[in-house]
Amino acid sequence: QLFPQLDTAKFYIDIKTPPGSTIEQTTDVVNSVESVLKKSKYVDHYISNIGSSGTRVEIDDHIYFGSNIARFIVDLKSRDQIDMDHKRVLQYFRGKLKKEMPEGSDMVFIEKLLGPPVGSPIKIVVSGQNYDDLKTAAGRIEAFLSKQPGVIDLKDNYPGLVPQIVLTTNQETLGTLGMTTRDIGGFIFLTLTGYKIGSMEINNELKDIFLKIEQTGNVMALQSATFTLPGGRTVGLGELMSYSFTQGLSAVEHENNVRTITIEANVAKGFEAKRIIDKLSERLPDMKKKLVKENPEMNKVKISFAGETMLLDQAMKDLTTAILVSLVLIYLILLIEFRSTLQPIIILVCVPYALVGVIITLLITGYSFSILAGIGLLCLIGIVVNNGIIYIDYANLLQERGYKLKDACVQACMTRVRPIILTKATVILGIMPLAMASASKTQFWKPLCWAIIGGLLIATTLTLVIIPVAYYITEGWRSKYYSRRKHLAPSDIANREE
Repeated sequence: QLFPQLDTAKFYIDIKTPPGSTIEQTTDVVNSVESVLKKSKYVDHYISNIGSSGTRVEIDDHIYFGSNIARFIVDLKSRDQIDMDHKRVLQYFRGKLKKEMPEGSDMVFIEKLLGPPVGSPIKIVVSGQNYDDLKTAAGRIEAFLSKQPGVIDLKDNYPGLVPQIVLTTNQETLGTLGMTTRDIGGFIFLTLTGYKIGSMEINNELKDIFLKIEQTGNVMALQSATFTLPGGRTVGLGELMSYSFTQGLSAVEHENNVRTITIEANVAKGFEAKRIIDKLSERLPDMKKKLVKENPEMNKVKISFAGETMLLDQAMKDLTTAILVSLVLIYLILLIEFRSTLQPIIILVCVPYALVGVIITLLITGYSFSILAGIGLLCLIGIVVNNGIIYIDYANLLQERGYKLKDACVQACMTRVRPIILTKATVILGIMPLAMASASKTQFWKPLCWAIIGGLLIATTLTLVIIPVAYYITEGWRSKYYSRRKHLAPSDIANREE
C-alpha cells in the first residue's frame, strides 16, 4: 500500500440517486440517512451536502454537481467514548444505511486516509469513443471485482440515462423564411431561460435582471408559440420544428479528450489492493480477447490502472532505486575507510537482516508494507551498518596489535557489544514514544517507527553473531591466500596467473 489503512474517526458517504431525480427526491433519501445518524451513539457530528459533493480536499480535488448527488461528512466519537474501533463502526453503518437506500440509488463509503489524496485503492479507467462498448467492458470488470473477497464500495461513474426531448428543425421552411437554426435556438433560450441584461440592489442584496419572453416555461408549450418576422408575417414555432422523446447520457466524462468510464472500489481491512489488481491484470488479456471476439470494435477500448495502484508502482520503483544507490554509496565509503573489498561486504550483510526484522515487526503490529515502511527500511541501511563498522574497526586494530585472528574476533565482540547495544537502544527509545502514541495525528508515522524498531532489534541481535563469524572466515581465507602467495617464487606466481 502507498499509505497505511489506519483507524480514523472521519469518513464520507457519497449518495447518488437515479439520473433525472429532482433535488426533492434526493433530499428525501438524505433525510432517511440523517435519521439513522442522529440516533447513533457513535456519531459526534455530521455535515450533509445536497446537489453537490462540497469540498473534497482530503480525498481528491474534484467537486461534483447534480440534483441526484449528495454527500455526508461524518465525524465519529473518540475511541475511548465508544465500545468498538472506528473501522467496525464504519462496517456497521455500511450494513445499516444501505437498507435505507431506494432501488436504483447508490451509496459509497469513503474512509479518510492519513496522507495526501491518492485516489481509491482500486481504480480502473476504461477509455474509448463508443459509450456502449465502454459500458460493456466496464461491466465485465465490475463483475470480476464483485466476486473478489475484500472488495467493497464498488462503483463507476457511468452517467446513466435521463429523459430528453430532441427538437428537430425544418430546414426547408427555415430556408424559405430566411432563418437559421441559431435564430430558433435564441428564441427557445429567451423563452425558457432568458438573457441576463443587468443587476440591481434590493434590500442591500444584488439581484440579477433577466430579459425573458412570458411563457409557461414548458417545452411542449413552445409548439403553440408564435412570433413575428421582420416582414410582419406571424409564424408558429410548430411549423419550424418537431420534437421527439428519447433518453440520453446525463454527462460525458473525458480524459485527454477521450471518453472514459472510471471504476473505483475500496478494500476491506486485512486485504491488499495490489493483490486484487494483480489478479485482474492476469485475467485482462483473456477478458479482452473474449470481448473482441464478440465485437471487433472492442479492440479500440483501452483499459488502464490509475489511483493508488499506479502511484504505488512508481513509488516502489523510486524507493528501490534509492536503496540501491545508498548501498553503492555506503560500499564506496567503507571501501575508502577499510581499504578492503571484502570487509564492506561483511558490514552490508546486516541489511538483509534489517529487512527480515521490518517484515516480522509489520506482521506482528498488523501494518502493511507501505511506502512509509519502505522509508523506514531506507533509514535502517544507514543505521545498522554502524554495528559492523564498530566491530570490524576494533577487530582490525586488535590484529595490528598482535592478536591472533580468533582472539581478535572474540575480544572485539566482548569489548564492542555494549556500545553496539547502547547506540541502538538510544535510537529505539527515542522512536518508541511516537510508535506508542495514541493520538490520531501520530497514526500516520507508526509504520515507519515500527519498521525502524523491528529492523534494529533483529539486525543488532544477528549482527553480534553473523558479522564475527563472517569476519573470521573471510579474514582467515585472505590470510591463507596471501601467505601462500608470499612463499611462492615469482616465476611460480607468474605461471599460475597465466
